[in-house]
Amino acid sequence: MLYSFLNSDDLDAAIKDDQLTQLVRDDLGLVAVAEATAVSWMGDYLRQRFDLAATFPAIGEWAAGYDYGPAERVTVPAPAATPADYYTRDTPTTATGYLPLYAYNDAGRLTNYAWHQGRYYEALVPSLNVEPGTATGWQASWRVRDPRDPKLVSFALDIALFLLFKRVAPRRIPELRTALYNQAKEWLTLVRDGNLTPDLPRPVKAADSSDEIRWGSNVPRQQYY
Repeated sequence: MLYSFLNSDDLDAAIKDDQLTQLVRDDLGLVAVAEATAVSWMGDYLRQRFDLAATFPAIGEWAAGYDYGPAERVTVPAPAATPADYYTRDTPTTATGYLPLYAYNDAGRLTNYAWHQGRYYEALVPSLNVEPGTATGWQASWRVRDPRDPKLVSFALDIALFLLFKRVAPRRIPELRTALYNQAKEWLTLVRDGNLTPDLPRPVKAADSSDEIRWGSNVPRQQYY
């Protein structure tokens, strides 16, 4: 099952099914709320230094009706006069091409990637109705690739599970969950204060300027459960 940034396989690796059932009583909507809260909370620490739309990619489940395709190159003039919807780790100079240009479907989900049958796939060529992992010749259109930063996945899980335990029994949260939550908070604080610089997508900087200019905007998040 896909939530927004996390999926059910992530949860299975972090908590036993029976423990999760006790926390949410089969109401997976509570998991989606905790996940969205965790990502939003993390974004408060990261937004000043990193591009949140690229850091927390909104990947949707594969659908036959959507066009998929690889990231496209964008040429950025210098100085850039008009923002473009792309994200890069580099600093533009003069008329330089950058990757990638992310495309989104009408649900606000990336169409460069898809989640299907428990795996993330990256589109290699433009395709329609080519099911990743099962259709004949799908390897020409897709490759298995999870674009999410593994540390952020781990911290998002730790924060979301802490919130779920806090909701049920705020005075009896397991020590492990509290320790992992505090570890995530400490890491985020170090990043926010500039004491750590993780390899995450950054906003583009205009040439000959120290001011950061954000290109595009965050993608509206959809909760599926």
